[in-house]
Amino acid sequence: MDKVFLKKQFKISNFILLLTLLIVSMILIRKITMFFVLTLIASVIVYFNYYIRLPFDLSPVLFFSLVITREFSFIFSAVFIIISGIIPMILAGGTFDHTTIFYTSLIIGINYLSSFFLSNNFIITAILISVLHHVIAAIGSIIFGTDPRKEIINLGTKILVDLFYILSFSELLFSIIK
Repeated sequence: MDKVFLKKQFKISNFILLLTLLIVSMILIRKITMFFVLTLIASVIVYFNYYIRLPFDLSPVLFFSLVITREFSFIFSAVFIIISGIIPMILAGGTFDHTTIFYTSLIIGINYLSSFFLSNNFIITAILISVLHHVIAAIGSIIFGTDPRKEIINLGTKILVDLFYILSFSELLFSIIK
């Protein structure tokens, strides 16, 4: 009985230590901490998205990468895309093939394009750029052999998911990062 109590107490103390470190990090090095938090959140969602094999993408990688491009730089965004998009996908059983290279190049290119619009309103820019990204990705999917009807449904779903992320979390993220 004492061992079970000690294990629970040990787990609680580890949690308190981790929470304390996170709070201190947020105070002292907020931007870097937020980069790692966003990377962790996106990685977990991508991993489960591929592990469960959902027919559509629910990950916030595009949205988070646009935020990172705006608040950090394009280079941080490219690193984020690889760490939070590619690595969890491979770990969950996805394959690294020509379509992965196409989609990765596309999202990195979209973030590079967004770096030219840093002075514009983020929400409007993010919506326009995410729609452009998903339209180009849909065209690429159709070229790679995906059923066009399925891809139209997927396109609508991805746009709605990103609209949800952009409209719901943009202001919150920018207020936490700054």
